[in-house]
Amino acid sequence: MYLSIVMPVYNGEVFIVEALESFFTQYHDQIELIVIDDGSTDDTYKLVSENFKEQITKGALVLCHQSNAGVSSARNKAIGMARGKYVTFLDADDILLDNYTNSIINVIESYDMDVIEFGFKTFIDSENINSCDDQFVHDNFGLIEFKSIKNVVYEKSIWYPCIRVFRKTLFNNYSFPVGVRFCEDMMVLTKIYENVEYVYHIDCALYGYRINESGATRNIRPDYHSNLLTFYHSLPKVDATHIDYMKINLSYLLYKCYNGTKLPLIMRIEFLKLFLKYAFDRNLNSRKKLILGFPNSHRFLKRILSK
Repeated sequence: MYLSIVMPVYNGEVFIVEALESFFTQYHDQIELIVIDDGSTDDTYKLVSENFKEQITKGALVLCHQSNAGVSSARNKAIGMARGKYVTFLDADDILLDNYTNSIINVIESYDMDVIEFGFKTFIDSENINSCDDQFVHDNFGLIEFKSIKNVVYEKSIWYPCIRVFRKTLFNNYSFPVGVRFCEDMMVLTKIYENVEYVYHIDCALYGYRINESGATRNIRPDYHSNLLTFYHSLPKVDATHIDYMKINLSYLLYKCYNGTKLPLIMRIEFLKLFLKYAFDRNLNSRKKLILGFPNSHRFLKRILSK
């Protein structure tokens, strides 16, 4: 088995059939799809079991149910079950684009890679997805020594696991943090990427990411703040540009999840030092710099602009 696609789902009845069909219309017998129903209270499990009986019988689709424990728990369970040499992820409200399976299988057969990356499209209505622009984490394609693009990847901070294929053994020492409901992808993938030597970046958008107004990335809550703070303190204590970029992006998220509690003084001083160090860095956008150097001003401007 070349590849295991992991799908965690909770109450995904609206889109899950479309998501699964986007795989089975381009099915490859060296790929399995593992769906973990995380205690759904709607008809998710029923829809999958009734619409994909044949695929379940053949073993192409593995369907499991667990009591609600969160997306990280569901992903970790599926990774433990996976038979593939590589693993990747598919969210229940997203879709796989044309040529997804062939493109990835071709790279797996041709290269012994740690990570395979590819582009994506963001969409609201899948019928109009072909008119959406291709998006990429970075602009280098083909076989790449990861250290040559490390700073760019960390600066962009696009940590969607669904636009990457991972050698399964990379998860031997790491798992998605259970109980964390926001930025759990970033928390595990940044650790995994510290051990990556080579990546292969496919010059094509293969994944469709649906803009979901009810998703976690669109509904940030103040209680996400403590988990981000804990992750910040876990970062390596080294002087490296990619770690600086990680801290700068975390400062943006911490202030975005502001819950009325002041950050520790030592962190505020560190953010100010980073602002002074990277104030003229053209790679960083102005909003991140503003939050880094003047967090209170950013909140004031946000209130003014929202009126």
